[in-house]
Amino acid sequence: MSMWRIQYEVQGRMDFPLDMLRYDCSFPHGPDDVANIENRHVTRDSLKESRTVKLIRYADNKNWEPTYGRWSSFLWSVKFDSVQVTKVG
Repeated sequence: MSMWRIQYEVQGRMDFPLDMLRYDCSFPHGPDDVANIENRHVTRDSLKESRTVKLIRYADNKNWEPTYGRWSSFLWSVKFDSVQVTKVG
């Protein structure tokens, strides 16, 4: 069975919806993404600005997509042009 690495970016303001990591079975791409999730670099003034978090998921279906509507319900959005699918192994 083939495995696929699916990378995508989400963008939003305010608190990152941590439950979406579980829901979409994804994890942060790197340390900068972890910092953006944890709001380490976020100040009261910067909450007005959007921030981007790069996420990864491994799946056995290359057609898997993030749950766009659920991200939107948390006032975050999936950047449509950011979804990249790569075969692993």
